[in-house]
Order: sequence, then C-alpha cells, then structure tokens
Amino acid sequence: MTIKTNTGMTWEADWIVGPTRTLGHVVVQLRDDRPLSVIAAEAEGATKIAATDRPGIETTYAVAGLAGLTREGDTVTLRMLPGGGGDE
Repeated sequence: MTIKTNTGMTWEADWIVGPTRTLGHVVVQLRDDRPLSVIAAEAEGATKIAATDRPGIETTYAVAGLAGLTREGDTVTLRMLPGGGGDE
C-alpha cells in the first residue's frame, strides 16, 4: 500500500487504520531501517495522509501531528493525532 502525505512524503506501508472510538490515533505500520529521527521529521507537519491499496481506491485521513513512533526490528509504527475531516 502506498501512503502519501500532503507534505510530499511517500511511504510503502503494511497497513493504516483509525481513528476509531477505541483507537484515537491514525496508525501506520511500515518497514523502514532509517533512524527514527529521520522518519519523525518526515511525518511532522503532515495534516493529510492518502492511502492507496488498490488502483483507483484511495482513503484520506486527516491528521494533526505525530503522537508517537516505535520500532521493532525493521517495522516502524507511527501514531498520528487525528485531525478534523477525512475518511475513517
């Protein structure tokens, strides 16, 4: 799945979900071995994330900044604060 932000960043992600009633964040999981500080700098300032998992099918998430970032091996999980609008 391809993830694009309004700040011009493009990532290949495993999945994206949220926000929901029980999960207050938009969560993105991707494979990336770069330093977390580099990934965080790319995510900071994003207010929109567009996810395309099939040609012609795009879901847009409104976000309001980076809430957290973790790594397990080469798997990175970004938690983004939800913004106003966007699709769930």
